[in-house]
Amino acid sequence: MVNGLPNHSQLIPPPDLAPPSVKHLPLEKRIEIWAELVDESDALVRAGLRAKIGPDGDLQAAYREWYARQMTEHEQVLYAFARNLTRLEAAHKESVDEDSSHEKNSN
Repeated sequence: MVNGLPNHSQLIPPPDLAPPSVKHLPLEKRIEIWAELVDESDALVRAGLRAKIGPDGDLQAAYREWYARQMTEHEQVLYAFARNLTRLEAAHKESVDEDSSHEKNSN
């Protein structure tokens, strides 16, 4: 806290500022809340796009372009993750093979 306000670099809010828990709610209610969150997030995206393109801009076209960019970025992240995972698996296999080879040679 700085001057009685939360530290903005803090990733986890203090308990008094944390959102309420939904653990006590039935599954149906949790799903309903999640769906509302998705709808509200979509509304925020559309409002941001509307502000960017103006009142006469083609909102559907802007949304399609935005979505295509998001999916391209998402695919790039997934490819990078897969490449990194493959590299780590290969390094692990190499390490295991090397350890196995040392064990055979020491016996």
